[in-house]
Amino acid sequence: MSGYPNLKEVHDPEGYFSNLVSILSMYEEIDARVAVDVVADGCPFPPTRYDLRQACEKAKAGRTVPSYANQYDQRSRAQLAERERERQAAEKEPLEVRKAVVADFMGFLRDLKLTGKDPRQAHSETPETVRAKLGLSQEAWDALPDQPKDAGYWKGVR
Repeated sequence: MSGYPNLKEVHDPEGYFSNLVSILSMYEEIDARVAVDVVADGCPFPPTRYDLRQACEKAKAGRTVPSYANQYDQRSRAQLAERERERQAAEKEPLEVRKAVVADFMGFLRDLKLTGKDPRQAHSETPETVRAKLGLSQEAWDALPDQPKDAGYWKGVR
């Protein structure tokens, strides 16, 4: 049952396929796919376990693309290095600068809470500024419809 050198000796096809699957499961997917293609193209049918294992080993040895685990390790190392750089940059920044940023932000929040308006929007748009931006004449501006007075005008419209 361990060899299956030819079709005449395959009395248990489920056992044969489970053996092949167990071999393929020991390798990464990319290697297994390459090995299956190689075995399908160049081996007598049905392939032996030895043929499949040799094809998997050859595919593994010839692979230039790093495995998923290697890619994951590379990404993890890069992420940890980036975090370390950010931590060091934060330590180099003077405490006074950090306090000034926090004070500025707290002032922004206080102004927003007191006035209800975003202090960054110091000027508001007027009809004249909008007309000037859009290049509309007074006649074209007057031809535009006003916003409906009824609050439920758009209700139900999708």
